Amino acid sequence: MSDFEIFQRELNMEKQLQATYEEWWGRMIQAVESLDEQDVRKLSNPFVIKCLPAYRKAKRKVLIVGKETNGWG
Repeated sequence: MSDFEIFQRELNMEKQLQATYEEWWGRMIQAVESLDEQDVRKLSNPFVIKCLPAYRKAKRKVLIVGKETNGWG
């Protein structure tokens, strides 16, 4: 695969990730607007990831998903 093809593939991955965030951001805002202020204060900020070049180049890609901490206690 040429460097240009790799660049194009990585750019497409970034565009797909951004499109997903843009779609879900609107839904999240609507959901938050329906909550009362007390519940909103209990929420943590969304965790938005970026796909780094080392991850994109890795043969084995691992994503670990855990529980929302909303602080540590």
